[in-house]
Amino acid sequence: MAGKGIGGLFGLVYLGLAARALGSAGLGEFVLILSFGQAVTNIAQFQTSEVLIRFGARHLRNGSGDQFARLILFSAALDALSAMACIVIALGAVVVIGPMVKLAGEDQILAAAFATSFIFSIRGTPVGILRLLDRFDVAALSEATLPAARLLAGALCYAFAPKVAWFLASWAAAELITTAVIWIAAIQQLLRREHLKRSSRRLGLRNVVAENSGLWKFAWFMNLAST
Repeated sequence: MAGKGIGGLFGLVYLGLAARALGSAGLGEFVLILSFGQAVTNIAQFQTSEVLIRFGARHLRNGSGDQFARLILFSAALDALSAMACIVIALGAVVVIGPMVKLAGEDQILAAAFATSFIFSIRGTPVGILRLLDRFDVAALSEATLPAARLLAGALCYAFAPKVAWFLASWAAAELITTAVIWIAAIQQLLRREHLKRSSRRLGLRNVVAENSGLWKFAWFMNLAST
């Protein structure tokens, strides 16, 4: 509740700064491009945190460090695949759907560039790791980086560069910083567990599907549900 409360407060201030700096027309352009980018990301991502929780809990309970490590590798690969899909979908959608929502000219280019930057926001794997290891506190603190970074970057944009492109760039930069922080936190938690530290041998994706029955079916179901 504290994390969401702080995030909501910071987000309100950030949008207030954007509204004052950009004006009504500029804010409308900002929100339209932001919504476009978020829609593309929701279509592309596989909700890997849910995949990790669904299949990883059993491996942790059984002390199967190797199987858990392979599942993490699979989840990270899905995130990478989502990132590539995000780029392809963004470039295609901006041409096909852009004109329908009044994105044209420079706005189309800006929307495509911003939508591809949402690859920085795909962090299901580290979030899933922290939740599985029962470190919701660390996850909440790490995710609080996002509104704080947005607020700081938004204040700088308001003071020195009150343009739509810079507010969008600050949003993307905040996503990148947050993803880096959450990955660092997740890796630190993994390294504190001795049986997981020793699971770095024989890693590979060859046996992941056999070790986790219904893995692909669940992953695609979560992707379609979020879409």
